[in-house]
Amino acid sequence: MIINFMNTIYVDANIPQYIAGSGEHMVELYTACSRGKRLGMKVVVIKPEHPVNDKIYDLIPNDVRLLIINSKTIYAHLIKILIWIISKEFLRLSLKQIYFWLKTKAQNIDRNKKKHKSLLFLNSYVKKWVESKFYNTKLYLDKKEVSNGITFKIRDDDIEFSKKYLNGIGFNVKNKFVCIHLRDHVDDLDKYKKRCSMDEYYTAIKYLEKEGYFVVKIGKNSGVKYDKATNFIDLAHDSIPNIVLLYLVSKCEFVVSYHTAFIPFLAGMFDKPVLALNVTDPITSYPIKYNFMFVLKKLVNRHNNEEVNF
Repeated sequence: MIINFMNTIYVDANIPQYIAGSGEHMVELYTACSRGKRLGMKVVVIKPEHPVNDKIYDLIPNDVRLLIINSKTIYAHLIKILIWIISKEFLRLSLKQIYFWLKTKAQNIDRNKKKHKSLLFLNSYVKKWVESKFYNTKLYLDKKEVSNGITFKIRDDDIEFSKKYLNGIGFNVKNKFVCIHLRDHVDDLDKYKKRCSMDEYYTAIKYLEKEGYFVVKIGKNSGVKYDKATNFIDLAHDSIPNIVLLYLVSKCEFVVSYHTAFIPFLAGMFDKPVLALNVTDPITSYPIKYNFMFVLKKLVNRHNNEEVNF
């Protein structure tokens, strides 16, 4: 949640995990810093208690006065009250909680049962309230802010640490490389099948190798360590320091990622081109930058198996 008040931009990046995706708190940070540069305002951000990557809040935005504060301080609590009163966000948040609660309930019921269809029908009306004209206008302005948003840089001590770590595992930081991020987790968070196999990208990896690129697989919780390519390293299967992931994205030529918020948005913070795969809706899902390219998901009508148009 973001507000402008008394020549300062205040941000509460504490977004409950069951309310939003893992990367949404980064959207708040990035949007506020982009607005802060455009308006020449100081930006004060309440750091989330459980960020997806804590080193995000050690990044330095270019040409922005940024203050990160702990969420448990008195100052942070006062800012939260101020944000909720001015933005009236508590109204939308309550509806959003109902929406996600109904959605979760529907996912746990057989799709062929009437109760499942009734919950989805009810949820469609709740969603209309959540995405009313007032909030859509705000979301549009925020996304417009991001499309040509500012860039961030990594602190010198974190750069040196990352270089030393990567050299220690045998990766030459002077390589021309591409980062690839795919969902091949052992288990998905929901019942929808979003997983894929690295073998599906073997041809693309070999092409990049032929063009002189090294390919680095990033992310976490990868089910199987991939070792079928030559100029390739799988860091999604191993546990690497959070800052190393950020450093790799900041130094790569471009990023290939499935449809998620975190990695593409991180690439946007470093102004790296992104090829986003298996995308359902590139406009309303999360803010995008000018140098993003999308490959849309192929949707199939489950009744007649025909491809569905967007």
